[in-house]
Amino acid sequence: MILEGFPVGYLEANCYIIGCEETGEGVVVDPGGDGPAILRLVRERGLKVKYIIDTHGHVDHISANGQVKEATGAPILIHELDAPMLTGASRNLSFFAPRPVRGPAADRTLRNGEVVQVGNLKLEVIHTPGHTP
Repeated sequence: MILEGFPVGYLEANCYIIGCEETGEGVVVDPGGDGPAILRLVRERGLKVKYIIDTHGHVDHISANGQVKEATGAPILIHELDAPMLTGASRNLSFFAPRPVRGPAADRTLRNGEVVQVGNLKLEVIHTPGHTP
């Protein structure tokens, strides 16, 4: 298993690259900025990005969704209650940011208990409301 975390964006939110060493499939979790750096790490690890997964819809976790999606073609996944935050600057709090973020909409929404398969890895969705819906 490949698991790398690093800070991205002006608020230095944690972004994670998770990958299956056996199949070369991977995911980008919370691409909150620094799209080129995220994509460089994905290339260095030899991964094909299967999904972009947002843990929630705040600007510091979604800012590079568009860049990563454009470069990889990977669909964006987020919990169903946070999905509206991806496309609205007032919802994702980017009106506080240097520039508003109105990114791509979710390609698929997630629910508690779902399993996201990435190569031979299984990632379970655990809904933890509080910080966002």
